[in-house]
Amino acid sequence: LRLGQEMSCPLVVSAPGKVILHGEHAVVYGKTALATSVDLRCFLALLPPREGCVELELPDIKLHKRWTCSEVMAVKTQEGADLEMLRELCGCGSAPSTESLALLAFLYLTVSICDGELRKNAGVHALVVSSLPASAGLGSSAAYSVCLAAGLLFISGQIERLPLPDSSSSSCSSSDSISRTLPALIAERLAAEGLSSDKPPCAARGAHAHAWSEAELRLVNKWGLEGERMIHGTPSGIDNSVSTYGGAISFKSGSVTPLKRMPNMKILLVNTKVSRSTKKMVANVRHKYEKVDHTISQPCN
Repeated sequence: LRLGQEMSCPLVVSAPGKVILHGEHAVVYGKTALATSVDLRCFLALLPPREGCVELELPDIKLHKRWTCSEVMAVKTQEGADLEMLRELCGCGSAPSTESLALLAFLYLTVSICDGELRKNAGVHALVVSSLPASAGLGSSAAYSVCLAAGLLFISGQIERLPLPDSSSSSCSSSDSISRTLPALIAERLAAEGLSSDKPPCAARGAHAHAWSEAELRLVNKWGLEGERMIHGTPSGIDNSVSTYGGAISFKSGSVTPLKRMPNMKILLVNTKVSRSTKKMVANVRHKYEKVDHTISQPCN
């Protein structure tokens, strides 16, 4: 599968959310943090595109946007994407909304990863559905960014299709198990496009993404972080690392170490339904940290 080619089987990517067990703010300052993935996921389906169009559907937040390839490529410069033009295209003002930031991450990654295909007027059509609540500290934006990065890298030819296991395989990356867990909305759309979810999709599932090589995972993680930067400004990189690699990890200054012997733990997650901005919280802590406020600096150290 490449942009502009007929899709003989659906491409579906999913990535998990996360919970940080230790060091949520200290990790921004180069300290070690421990985190683990949770079984709440973001799913991305790449649908047959309209010729010459870039399209994003986010039904969870009632958002559906379409641009022409020429509109999107107009923000491309020799140095990369013109962020001011891109923000204007997405409607990001001085206080950007969740919707505009989601558009910004999508268009930035599309222009950066798929510029060669867009120049040929090939389109992109992404449908994203998530079980992760937004602004709840569970890594919803990271899972979204990692899904976008993996899907766009695949269709632009920079990472390979995951091998489908045979019926006797006990591989955790079983495509059949993915088919059974697809959100109903994605399954319905695949069927409407003639891409039955009974056909095994090409899929990545966080901790089971080891079917991709280490180099490919690093590439997905790198672009997942770039998507996070569009949304959060200066993220530590831990959220996208958990979404890319899955499982439990130790994270310090961009270095990811999978934890092989995590003890069994029961973690109670309570959704207060009170949304918060990670970007604002990190900025508030940074302000105090740089003021040498010992109530912040000592715990971080």
